[in-house]
Amino acid sequence: MTLGGADLSEYQQTLDAGFWLHVKNTQGPIATVQSWGGGPSGWGTNDYQVHQQTLAIQAGMDVSCYVLLHWANAAWPGNVQVAAGLDALGPELSKHQLFVAIDIETHTGWANSGVQYRIPRTLEAIDEVRRRGLYPIIYSSRGMWTTIMSGTPQDWGLIVNQCEYW
Repeated sequence: MTLGGADLSEYQQTLDAGFWLHVKNTQGPIATVQSWGGGPSGWGTNDYQVHQQTLAIQAGMDVSCYVLLHWANAAWPGNVQVAAGLDALGPELSKHQLFVAIDIETHTGWANSGVQYRIPRTLEAIDEVRRRGLYPIIYSSRGMWTTIMSGTPQDWGLIVNQCEYW
């Protein structure tokens, strides 16, 4: 079974109810909204996520969120990034999440940390999602995954054996 939907971030800002009905009818029933990551205002929480998810729910969609991990900032372990995003989402919307995706992508500064740092950061993020009673997944493309997790398949197993890979 394949389910579709939309992946939105801070870049889309506020969207009206008609947008969500169109997405539901043409792309699928799941709205996956950035909770933490890079955006037009820099790194941090998506200031529009509550609005985006609320309207998606009102349109009859299921919701999930994603955390785009920042690899190079030592002050932001994976658990801190997940916590910041979910805390900004709030407890009411947090309980509606089908899953919390740990987004594995390249971005400015990603190469400033080695795979020996990126794997633990990802595991910290997965653990924080589980600590909150939510369902973690890995959200990446084959090319991004191979680039970011440039270690051996045994290294990758530390992560992919922890949760689903989408």
